Amino acid sequence: SLNILEEGIRAVARVAKVHFLIWGFGEDSYLRELQSLAARLGIQERVHFLGACEDKWEHLRGCDISYCVYSPVELRTKHVALASNKLMEALACGLPVLVSNEADFRDIVEQYDVGVCARSLTIEGIAAALDELVKDEAARKVRSANARKLHEQLFNYEAQFGDLLQR
Repeated sequence: SLNILEEGIRAVARVAKVHFLIWGFGEDSYLRELQSLAARLGIQERVHFLGACEDKWEHLRGCDISYCVYSPVELRTKHVALASNKLMEALACGLPVLVSNEADFRDIVEQYDVGVCARSLTIEGIAAALDELVKDEAARKVRSANARKLHEQLFNYEAQFGDLLQR
């Protein structure tokens, strides 16, 4: 899958007290499979399916971190624009991110300290990164501030195109 939701749900089962919000459009049969997986793992009360949301910004602002883990093959060949959207939306809301260990994601996360890379796209790799993000509240707060600052200074429309628009 493009966004590795099944592995994310399995990783959530290994990290206590984490709730996983899933929203947006999806095929009903796939969403039922994900709900069934959460039930089999005994974490259905921690995996929330919100459907198509009118105000994703409100949901994002209510989160502590953002799951931006993608399958590199799908991302590079079919849906390249989606990854930056999800990452940039998280940064705009000041959310630390959990990302794939692809060079482009890793470079942003490590250079600006805005999240954690899953060292592998396995359940273990994702769970370890998730655990790292949630267990250290002080580091999460620093990463949150760094994410917001990065968006404000580099990745927002005004910062990117302000000079050009003024000319």
